[in-house]
Amino acid sequence: MSASYPRPALRSAGFNPAVRHTGEDGGAVSGPFVVNVLAVDLARFAGTIGAALAADSIAGRETTSSIADRLHALAAVNGGFFVVNEAGGTPGDPAGISVIGGEVVSEAAAGPLSFCADVLTNVETEISVAIEGAAPIVADGLNRTPGRAMNCGNEGDVPIAPPAHDLLCSDADEIVVFTSAYGAPLPNGTGFQARFDAEGRLLETGPWLGGPRPTEGLRPSGYWWAGRRGRIGPR
Repeated sequence: MSASYPRPALRSAGFNPAVRHTGEDGGAVSGPFVVNVLAVDLARFAGTIGAALAADSIAGRETTSSIADRLHALAAVNGGFFVVNEAGGTPGDPAGISVIGGEVVSEAAAGPLSFCADVLTNVETEISVAIEGAAPIVADGLNRTPGRAMNCGNEGDVPIAPPAHDLLCSDADEIVVFTSAYGAPLPNGTGFQARFDAEGRLLETGPWLGGPRPTEGLRPSGYWWAGRRGRIGPR
């Protein structure tokens, strides 16, 4: 998340903005510890607070300081965990739910707490593929490599279905939906794929995974076959 505010105004007021990081990962330590607290007077603050993706897309990695510079932010903090390399799926893919500008761009790992505005709450997502004349089919994921789910949390995941931090699960039979938020060519692989336009009209199907970067519409990808006419969307 980032907060934008003119840095020159801070410097003219005698402040020198800087970035510092202190990490703790379970080892035996004795300190000293550095705890940074940013207090914001919302009655006087004239900027905005919001969430951002690295490189403005699901695919891709970027440091927090780079995002802050790009968005001219006063302060920024990592909003969650993400896939770090191709062994885990799509590098940059958030390990859990992500909502940007009101659009869900990454599904929740059902169960863990999520930060929503000013509260912590349990969040779940359901994405369905609806084909005319047939019952909706629940999709497993959104904008991630089919068959790989960081932090697990989906029915059918192996080795476990419940969410587990930093554990990579696999599923050989699942549906993943891609939108323009993915921001990169689709992952290649074995399976079936269908492409829809922005109005939900089915454009093509085939026994493959992969293709150009989605620029509009929705592209479900996984081990399934769509009918001649279909649409997908959140339910």
